[in-house]
Amino acid sequence: MEQIKQYMAEFKNLLNKQHNKNMPSLRDTLCVMYISHGYETIKFIKKVKFYGQLMSRAFFIIKMVFIYYNY
Repeated sequence: MEQIKQYMAEFKNLLNKQHNKNMPSLRDTLCVMYISHGYETIKFIKKVKFYGQLMSRAFFIIKMVFIYYNY
């Protein structure tokens, strides 16, 4: 469970780094996530709000975002 919280914190930090010009904006990130994962992404963002209980899809989205940012 601690590892899940750590992943979510890192994920939130990545999304908050949009002021860094080398990072895609939050909107661009969500667009990529939406194209890759469709409507489930929007439900994930609304339901989890970065702190709630995680589903298996959340790990897919986090992994995809890390890959997207060359993490």
